[in-house]
Amino acid sequence: MSKILVTGATGHLGSGIINHLLEKGVKAADITALVRSEKDSEKFKSKGIDTRIGSYEDISVLTQAFKGIEKLMFVSSPDFDNTLRINQHANVVLAARNAGISHIVYTGIAFAETMNVAGLQYVHLATENMIKTTAIPYTFLRNGFYLENIFGNTLTAAEKSGVLVTAAEKGKYNFVLRDDLALAAASVLTEKGHENKEYELVNSSLNTFEDYVTLLSQLTGKSIRHESLSPEEAVTRLVKEGEIEPVASFNIYGLYLPIAQGQFSKESTALEQLIGKKPTSLEEALKQALTTQ
Repeated sequence: MSKILVTGATGHLGSGIINHLLEKGVKAADITALVRSEKDSEKFKSKGIDTRIGSYEDISVLTQAFKGIEKLMFVSSPDFDNTLRINQHANVVLAARNAGISHIVYTGIAFAETMNVAGLQYVHLATENMIKTTAIPYTFLRNGFYLENIFGNTLTAAEKSGVLVTAAEKGKYNFVLRDDLALAAASVLTEKGHENKEYELVNSSLNTFEDYVTLLSQLTGKSIRHESLSPEEAVTRLVKEGEIEPVASFNIYGLYLPIAQGQFSKESTALEQLIGKKPTSLEEALKQALTTQ
């Protein structure tokens, strides 16, 4: 088995990928987790997983961390500053080239060429093109937006008030559960034939927020309705309900408006082909979210 290094290993997606690698029979000794500090190393070392310390800001440290690694699972930066994020990604790509990585698996964004989500699409297109300049075999996992983005505080507020506030109108979305994406990544890392391919990893079934409130009402036994407002009204309402302004603005302008504009309405079966099953349904994902909130 090739030596695999997973960046962002302490995050939800990175740690999920590592768990699925282990479930697929990859030996812990063949997995390396990139972490930011010795403290972050503890939970991996207890499983027999090697750790290396590094951050996306330091090319020399990253290059050293990538030495001896064959497959790099490059989880994109979570930073909200898109310009900084591109710079961080460039550091990772340069380090991978300098360290002699033989295969880069990168998590981008689905249908990036036709998306317009707060500039995020430019980050991922730039990174994909940077990777191509290295001539290193690649696999681009163009991930859909997480279903978790419309759970959490959004779910709690809707349950409490009986109203789910968005600016999405009747738009459809193809969001997916993060764990399904982690499984897809583990599949690519452990199988042959994925080199120099791009996969649009979105849900093969579309939903609306009318579907959301119908299911939520059924699951909770409460009457919950969907109310789509203008962007300005929606941000004000979400803040009034207790959401902090930056998150409320991202939800409205980064999620709900693009949904209303049809940007998340494209379908693909690539995810179910990689994981060997249908992606987790909105109903099942809601059930999981309600039991853990």
